[in-house]
Amino acid sequence: MSTTIETRRATVARLHAEGHSYRQIADQVGVSKDTVARDVRDVEAATAQAAARLARRRLPRRARPARLRRPQAPRQRRTAPLPAPAPVRDTAHDTTPPPAPAAPCVALPLSVRLVADLATLTRNGVSPEAAILHAVGYMARAYRQGWEAGLYPRNVNPVLQRHQFAPYRPSEQAANTTT
Repeated sequence: MSTTIETRRATVARLHAEGHSYRQIADQVGVSKDTVARDVRDVEAATAQAAARLARRRLPRRARPARLRRPQAPRQRRTAPLPAPAPVRDTAHDTTPPPAPAAPCVALPLSVRLVADLATLTRNGVSPEAAILHAVGYMARAYRQGWEAGLYPRNVNPVLQRHQFAPYRPSEQAANTTT
């Protein structure tokens, strides 16, 4: 996702530098003029921050304001000898297989809204993992349908406006427990 945003922002910055209006850029990129304005603002802010960082790097250390100086620990002379290196284990004749690589995972900060949304999705006894997999799968299918139908270019996230619910049909297991 970030790659498409970065690509879009690079295109917006180039077109803005060429003198195109926000509406012209929006039509060409396939987003709203408000998104273009936000992208231009973010690109300009990032450029200003990068220029400020570069200017700070060019200052000699003593010329930097005290608040920008990095604290340095006092240097100490080592009087004790260095510890001996740890022995290296010979694994050439090892018969145990190497450990399996860890499964890829996603780490998200748990905001109040995310916790509330997960509580809603897991209310009927579904595990948080299953709820997240279902929600991501649902959105991915919706995105693919929008792209394959030609409603959106592939570098633009489709906007979902309506949801359609399937009629409720109790399963046999649920019907047996209520009777």
